[in-house]
This record gives sequence, C-alpha cells and structure tokens, in this order.
Amino acid sequence: MPSLRSCCPLKELKRETEIKVQRLTDTLTDLRGGIGIGFSGGVDSSYLVYSAERARPGEVTAFFFSSVFVSHRELEWATRMADEIGTRFCVIDWDPLGYADIIKNDTIRCYYCKFAIYNLLKRECERYGLDHLLDGTQADDLRKDRPGLKALGQLGVKTPLADSGLGKNEIRELSQVAGLSSWNRESRSCLATRIRHGIPVSTDLLGKVSAIEELLHRLGATTAKFSILDSRTARLFLTKAERGHVDPHMSEIRKLVFDLGFKGVEICQIA
Repeated sequence: MPSLRSCCPLKELKRETEIKVQRLTDTLTDLRGGIGIGFSGGVDSSYLVYSAERARPGEVTAFFFSSVFVSHRELEWATRMADEIGTRFCVIDWDPLGYADIIKNDTIRCYYCKFAIYNLLKRECERYGLDHLLDGTQADDLRKDRPGLKALGQLGVKTPLADSGLGKNEIRELSQVAGLSSWNRESRSCLATRIRHGIPVSTDLLGKVSAIEELLHRLGATTAKFSILDSRTARLFLTKAERGHVDPHMSEIRKLVFDLGFKGVEICQIA
C-alpha cells in the first residue's frame, strides 16, 4: 500500500494539512478493534478507507449499500476502489422504498435515509465483530445543510475526516498524492435527489431518471443530472463541456424523455 510521501507528490503539502493528516492518523491508530466504514467509492470515503487501512491494516471493512438509489456504475466503481486500496469489501442489498418516511420525500428525506442505513450498518458491524463505525463526512460538509449529519450523531457514528478538520480540496490533494484513482472523481448524489421534494419516490420515477442519465453517460455527459419537477416536466443539468457532447444528440434525448411520459425538458447549463 503506497505511502503518502512515496507517490511523487506534485507539490509539498501545506503544514496545516500535514497537521490535520497527523491528527487523522492518530485518531485512527487509537481505535482498538475492527473498523466498519460506510463506503461509496467517492473522494472522501475512499481516502478514509485508505487512511484507516494504513493506520489499522487488516482491521477495516468497507460497506457499500446497493439499492435503487444508486446506479450499477457506482457499485462497479466502489468495487474497483476497494480492490485498489486493498480493503475488505462488503455489499449490502437494501430497499429504501421499504421506509414510508423515505418514500414521502420531504425536505429531511436524507435524514431518514442516513438513519436507516447506519442503523442497519451498526447491526452489521456487530455481526462482523467490528467495534467502530465510521463515515466519510468531511469538514466542508459541516457548513452545509445536511440533515443526514443529525442521524450520524444520534447513532454515534464517528466522522474522523471532519473531526481532523480536513476539507474536500485537501482530501482531493491527499488522494492524488496517495495515488488514489478517486482523487478527481466528481461528487455524486443518490438518484432520489433528482426527484423534487414532495413528489413520492417510486421505482417508476427512479427508473426514468436512471434511463435518461444512462443515455447521457454513454454520450459523454458523465456528471449530467436529470431532475423531475413534476409528473410531466423535468430539467436537465449539464456543464458547458457536456453540452458539446449532448447537443448533436438532442433529438434522441428528447425522444426518450417524451417516450417516458414527460411533455418537456428544460436544459440548464451549469458552471
């Protein structure tokens, strides 16, 4: 497993960042017993798993929740990252639509979802004999409106990246230095976030989102998001670069949108 100082860093780390890394390392090293980590394969959770494996080699299990809220590509990527890091990897099949509070899709749906996931994960850790449960929340997340953070606190889930003061840009830099493929991966949100609050989440709507985004991904718009505003209208969010990939195929995209029952789609270009 690579060392943070042996991967040909592009530049020296700031002293402030080094202090935070040492704080993280000390926290993880002091954890006695097995460690379970909620893992998506994204920038933050990948760096946390990597750091935990360096501090407590062989005592870490990364848990990925497979559900209708994530695409098959996310599972494939998480599997790849777990293999790259060299950690134990466990996939849990989970049905978020078995929870009425999640289905109703109000403004704190993320709280209910996070609570359900980590409550289940606590039981899995007990079954595997793991003493600690960690999440990849980082310092920048604490300054955002994230209802799920309340659930982590209620369940006693540890957030060592945030506690060490490491933010997103620092974690990207550290991941690049460590040689992790995840260092420049775009932030991903679950498919339920594409459905406007107040519209009940359903397998049908999630399937429509997935179908559109799968087409966009094949066309090269890998970060595009298809957002459902109501049962008949939607909005497509694309970067300027992605517009170049998508514009020649707009008739194909609109046809699929109409075939799926929407009467129109608004194209929104984001920075």
